[in-house]
Amino acid sequence: MTVPRWGPAALALALTLALGACGSADGNQNVAPEPTATPSPEPTAAESAPTDSAPPGCQPDGREYRLSPTDAAMGLRALSVTLTNCGPSAFTVNGYPAARVLDADGEPLDVTVGQGPGPVTALPDPGPRRLTLRPGESATATVVWRNTYNDLSRPPLTGTWLEVAQHPGAPAVKLRPDGPVDLGSSGRLGTTAWSPAER
Repeated sequence: MTVPRWGPAALALALTLALGACGSADGNQNVAPEPTATPSPEPTAAESAPTDSAPPGCQPDGREYRLSPTDAAMGLRALSVTLTNCGPSAFTVNGYPAARVLDADGEPLDVTVGQGPGPVTALPDPGPRRLTLRPGESATATVVWRNTYNDLSRPPLTGTWLEVAQHPGAPAVKLRPDGPVDLGSSGRLGTTAWSPAER
């Protein structure tokens, strides 16, 4: 007698039918298989990023501050601060932003911040002018510094945060640039005056 050859699919089907018959013969219902545990998905970059690195958003006074990526070239660093009117009423901007460099713990570093980029670089400064920002409108200022180390008597200064305000004495926000505020031994930062943001 010739024994039939069973393929894998036919064997699996025969085994399933046989087990089903056994279950019904002794009066027991078929038991569903145990659910297999699925691993939790890995958090995305946005979920795993520290919350304190995100921009703080619209403030109670109707101001929102954001930083551009840092442009680094030949020891000169520059980034833009954008101030947006996110409130319901217009307000006036005039002069220079206030800025402080903070370490990783939020403590201020011994940094001299000048009105105008002159002590740091020859970058043009538009100079103070009166700007009215209506809801949704923005102004920008540029912050510049150098990563130079030529004074061995001072440890290099490296900041993690940049605290900015519309002007000295105004409510300030703490923002985290995309890289360190690496001042070397210069200990000096300069800002341009506020100017209308490009649309």
